[in-house]
Amino acid sequence: MNATDPGGSGLYTRRWYSFTTISQNLPPVFGVPSPANGSMNQPLSLTWSIPINDPNGNLFSWSIQCSNGQSGSGSDASNGTKSLSLSGLAYSTTFKVWVNATDPGGSGLYTRRWYLFTTKTNSPPYAPSNPSPTNGSTQILLNTDLSWTGGDPDNDYVTYDVYFGSSFPLIKIKSNISSNSCYVTNLNYSKKYYWKICAWDNQGNTNTGALWSFTTKTDTTQPSLDITQPKKGYFYYYILGGLIQGKRLILFTTFVIGPIEVIVSTSDSQSGINRVEFYIDNEIRYTDNTAPYTWLWNERVQLFPYVLTVRVYDNSNNPSNLSRRVWKIF
Repeated sequence: MNATDPGGSGLYTRRWYSFTTISQNLPPVFGVPSPANGSMNQPLSLTWSIPINDPNGNLFSWSIQCSNGQSGSGSDASNGTKSLSLSGLAYSTTFKVWVNATDPGGSGLYTRRWYLFTTKTNSPPYAPSNPSPTNGSTQILLNTDLSWTGGDPDNDYVTYDVYFGSSFPLIKIKSNISSNSCYVTNLNYSKKYYWKICAWDNQGNTNTGALWSFTTKTDTTQPSLDITQPKKGYFYYYILGGLIQGKRLILFTTFVIGPIEVIVSTSDSQSGINRVEFYIDNEIRYTDNTAPYTWLWNERVQLFPYVLTVRVYDNSNNPSNLSRRVWKIF
């Protein structure tokens, strides 16, 4: 720029100035995505996002598409983060995400990129824990509820198999149940039982809890007992090989001629009957382990009063005794 003053003998001032024209239009620019490219162990539901801006401030359109088929798009002039919500992703899978941003004001200038991320590996269900009855507990009822704590770190659907028994191998008594409990009934008194729980998630992963045990309550009740033959106050006779036989009420004592079948009535509503023993004058003569409990007393003896004793044991070894004085001949 030049300015001259002729009245001032040609005095003048000169200066120079500069300016720059606008540069060519530039395509949209991408920032760092989240999750970052190549990220591992990502959840099955996430929001994938990336910053996008246009250096010239032009209106731009954008789209994000994942290899699982989910996509999103928009058109605006606002710089900032664009995102796509993803769900229902598969475990242990690498997904590709394509991003495209187009600047129509820049005669269709665009930026395209693709990025990768990998989802997490499915974890097995939690090992069943916190048993009830507690491990090693005693005096447990014969009908009782088994329960435990389960679950899954990935919130997968979990089912359980129940193994139970008093000896090994344990028997699977329940399969694929969704509840955390199992009711067992008709257990035996004073018996040690073992149990364990196997958990399965809907991805086919499994985890088995520890082996637990408990002992049922002790049976302290004596079994009932009665000698139904020979009865007190009766006269029994079996003569000539049974040609003459019968019984008569005589009230004052028990009298037997010939052999007689001793018959016992016994029961135990708790642990059940184990055996019945028959004694003559405190000397054991016979043991019967199966109902009906009987013994054929066929000794040929002189006429003596004997003490007939019957002793019964239940399966918890609780005894009951009953004695009867019997006069017997032949």
